[in-house]
Parts: sequence; C-alpha cells; structure tokens
Amino acid sequence: MYKLIFFSYFILSLLDCNSQEGMVNFDYLKAFELSETHNVISINNSNPKSVRFKLTINDVFPLSYPTIIEEIQNLSKQRNYTIEKATWKYVSDNTFFAQPFSSETWQHSPIIFLNSLGGGFCDDRASVLAKMWQIQGFPAKVIGLEGHVVAEVYTENKWKMFDANNDIFYMDQNETILSVKELEKNVNSINFKNYIQRDINPTFLGQNPISEKLNSCYLTDYNNNDQSEWHLNYIDPSVVFELPSNSSLNFIYD
Repeated sequence: MYKLIFFSYFILSLLDCNSQEGMVNFDYLKAFELSETHNVISINNSNPKSVRFKLTINDVFPLSYPTIIEEIQNLSKQRNYTIEKATWKYVSDNTFFAQPFSSETWQHSPIIFLNSLGGGFCDDRASVLAKMWQIQGFPAKVIGLEGHVVAEVYTENKWKMFDANNDIFYMDQNETILSVKELEKNVNSINFKNYIQRDINPTFLGQNPISEKLNSCYLTDYNNNDQSEWHLNYIDPSVVFELPSNSSLNFIYD
C-alpha cells in the first residue's frame, strides 16, 4: 500500500486570485492511502472564484530553492564536496539527457526542470546548473562550445568548468579544476587518467572516439562564448498553485 501525505497551505481568494482582500488562511494535514480501489485524490474548487494555495507532498514535491539548496548542502557533507561541486553533482544526478520539452528558455528554470521536466539537452542541464550556483551566491555562466554547452562557476579566484551533461570536469596536476579557456590551451596535452576526477563518468578516463569528440569542442575556441544572457533569460514561476473556478486537481495512483 502506498501512502501519500499532503500538507497544504491554502490561500483562498474570495474576491479574485490577485487580491489580498478577503483571504482565508488555514493549514490542512492528512495522510491518504492510494491503491487500485482508492486511486484518485482530488482537490476541488466549487467556488465562483479562483483558489490559490501552496502544496507540499511528503516533504518532497514541489521542490523549492530552499529545499534544493538543503539537499545540495547535505550532499556536500556526505561526500566532502565543496558546495559548487556538490551543486554540479546534484544537477547531474537528478536530470537526464532527453529531447527537450520546449525550445523556450522558461524550461531552464530549476523549479520547472527539477520538479517536472527532468530531461533536456546539454544546454538545458548547463543552464539549470549555472542558475543553482547563482542562487547560492556564486558568479556563474553558460558557455556555448562547438556542438556542446557547459557551465562555469567562479570560486577560489578562478573560473571552473563543470559539465552536467557528461558528468565530468577536468583538473591539472595540482588538482585545480580547469576553465574553458584553460582547456582551449591544454586539451591536446591532457593525460586523462591524471586530469579527470576518478569518481565521474568512466567513459572519459581514457582516449577514445567519445572523449576525443568532446575535446574537439574546446579546441574550437573561436566559437566558445558566454551565452548566459539568452539561456538564463526567464522569470521563475510562482510556487503557488492556482485552481480556477469549478475545476479540480487530481493525483492518480497508477
């Protein structure tokens, strides 16, 4: 039996969904058991006006920036990672490569991508990573290469490149994480077994057609440029749900 626990903070608008007047606030906490016979939970609005509310299910959905940051901080402690490295690992592990839902930049919002879409191309995952760094106070940008997109974060007085799509980053002999500009100059001479962190994608631990194809992206330095302005051009959605008059929101057991 699967148990779904709802904790919802409802904001009911008695006048209209944008007005603060006449609002009623209350908390609602209840455990629901879903099964093949009890397979739908429905939130209904039979009022003549829209209803606005916040909803938390099992303290997991929907993710907000504070909850995402808390998970990143926990990962940082568990693996003894810096926050910027833990952020990269969190985004890499919790997203996947897939045909994007849309070509519009709104899908680059971590709130939408991590709660709903989940998958996209390299530019979508790099954009989510850069935004999560920025939210935590790190300067960050999205870099377009020849046929690939990665993210960079500024920390310890230098830019560092992290690839959320291929789950890799590059280091020099001093274990300093390299930037795109540094890779442009050194990628041909990189000894992969020495330069790449051991706990990442093993495909790139040696020279092979896949790793060499990625290397060629950095060598086309004439086309490596900051594309943050376009990729991060969106407004984050509200975490408040809005249910129109005489409608319902259904959660179905499948």
